Amino acid sequence: MLRRCCPFLLLLASASCNESTKSNSSNEAGPATIGATQATFRSFKSDSVFHTNKPVHCIFQDKAGSFWFGTEGDGLCRYDGTRFTWFTVNEGLCSDFVWTIDEDKNGKLWLSTRDGICRYDDTAFTWFADDGILRNRGYALSPKIDTGKVWQRTPGDLWFSANSGVYRYDGNAFTFLPLPRRESDNSPRSADRLNPYTVYCTYTDKAGNVWCGTQSIGVCRYDGKSFAWFDEEGLSGPAVRAVFQDSKGNMWFGNNGAGVFRYDGKALTNFTAAHNVSNERFLRTHFVMDTPGTLARIWSIAEDDAGSIWFATIDAGAWRYDPSSQVLTNFTTKDGLASNVVNSIYKDKSGGLWFGTNSGACRFDGTRFTTFTGTDSIRL
Repeated sequence: MLRRCCPFLLLLASASCNESTKSNSSNEAGPATIGATQATFRSFKSDSVFHTNKPVHCIFQDKAGSFWFGTEGDGLCRYDGTRFTWFTVNEGLCSDFVWTIDEDKNGKLWLSTRDGICRYDDTAFTWFADDGILRNRGYALSPKIDTGKVWQRTPGDLWFSANSGVYRYDGNAFTFLPLPRRESDNSPRSADRLNPYTVYCTYTDKAGNVWCGTQSIGVCRYDGKSFAWFDEEGLSGPAVRAVFQDSKGNMWFGNNGAGVFRYDGKALTNFTAAHNVSNERFLRTHFVMDTPGTLARIWSIAEDDAGSIWFATIDAGAWRYDPSSQVLTNFTTKDGLASNVVNSIYKDKSGGLWFGTNSGACRFDGTRFTTFTGTDSIRL
């Protein structure tokens, strides 16, 4: 099962979900004692129009065909083809800041939020929280954990980003898995600085390999037996926010500053540099501004039915790459995007591409972008 990438979260280190039982703060990896708190529904907000002035961070279509939108501040919205139903903390959601949405084999929805993980099963939300900050900071100061004894994978696993590794959910329990130290890295880490081993996104490819994009040391791949690091050509340094595998088997990495990288199974190349669309100013100064024409700050990657690869940037709109013609095209608000800040790209079951932006959600039908309101021609 493929897993979408998710942005960095201090997951399972919850403040608002602290009714759960906390784990101990030892440095040992293993099954996390994560308490589950079930929230009772109170009321629901329902509307015939989709409206939010908050950023849309993720879009997902479930097995039943309904669309879900995760926002930054307005909670979660479900569209069943007729009505929009909103879920916030008042309706039992763990947090109104929803970063990613996924679905398990049983049809239960999993949400990573600012304040932990929520599971939704059509009857109630269940909160999962753990004292992740102590666990993860402990690892930052203790590099001698034998990761080979605790890492494993099975089909259908759910993976969640954490401060110095990942949480794996196998359908029964969570396990915290710290990333292994690279052989070249022998320096001690301080608890008051950003941990380079922090994971910003996870992805499971067609072969079952698990890929982790990190804070500043590139990408780590776990194949079930061993680990491999990818940090050449400028991939390390800025955080890796996106990992994606296309239909031809190529791996794509989205870096927040150095741009897009492609790994064909043999060599890693800096795709952005090769196409002369870098943002050297941001790399030097970290000065944030709208910079159309650059492909440097990538937060999401997807592929359309025609085989073109799409990239979401948070300062220059969206880009499309046609491998056949090798043409790169930049789309911005001038082309109908709701915002040049694009947080995510999602392909639905009909092949339509959705874009979560800082000004709502857009859909691309192959010709034009349409801002989604629920009153237009987009129907399930």
